[in-house]
Amino acid sequence: MNLNWFRRLGHAPKALEDLDIRDTPGPSPWYLKHPRTALPSTRGALTWGEVGKGYEGLSVLCDPSNHPLLILDFQCYVQRFLGHRFMVWHENVEGISELSLQIFDADRLEPIPNLLEACAALRNRKAGIYASEAGHVSGARISRARDAGWHQQAFPDELQEVREIPMLVHSHFGDRVYNAWDVITLQLWLIYPSEGRFRTIWQDWYNKGAYDFGYQWPTRVARTSSGRIVGEGFRIGAFELDDNLSDVRVWLTTNPFGDR
Repeated sequence: MNLNWFRRLGHAPKALEDLDIRDTPGPSPWYLKHPRTALPSTRGALTWGEVGKGYEGLSVLCDPSNHPLLILDFQCYVQRFLGHRFMVWHENVEGISELSLQIFDADRLEPIPNLLEACAALRNRKAGIYASEAGHVSGARISRARDAGWHQQAFPDELQEVREIPMLVHSHFGDRVYNAWDVITLQLWLIYPSEGRFRTIWQDWYNKGAYDFGYQWPTRVARTSSGRIVGEGFRIGAFELDDNLSDVRVWLTTNPFGDR
């Protein structure tokens, strides 16, 4: 989130100043266009770019010599941590019953020999992520068929030092069948890797709200230093959730027409 945007309006929200949410992952390709999303490695900073005509929406991670190392489709989130390691999750929900968390080592990623062939393979498989096996460290797949509550889940060893991972996920629970235009199934997930569990909370303020789904949608959330959960979205602005984490306590800004 660009806090300068708030300052130009003269009311940068205190909750967002408590935590620099600009470093909170947001969906590709939009949130990978900022220089802050570069990933560190022993070969230098790895930066994100676009593939180009015919593969709009794909993001490609390149080394300083512009060799492609990893490709992401729409709706992928990139979380940096643990030195040169990072995690990617793919929040494409149509026909995908599991959330995939994949951990990579930036130093072990190998160049992709033929970028366009790799892009075609990625789109054909609808996998969301394309990279060499050498760069892949570990991962986990979590069923999306979750109602609100606490759930047990084993997480990779590489995540054990991460205290909490807040994310927005669409559920496939019961008769809530996501279709992107009038049935929306958004949940807040709070993942606690070292505890082997996570909590899910329906976000029905959005699911049942008067929004133009697909045009207006929450994109990312973070916990502030005061313990509150704040978030932002495309064309809806920034918000803070209530104590139950199921409704908006206060709108920090409203932004019905702009993207970010």
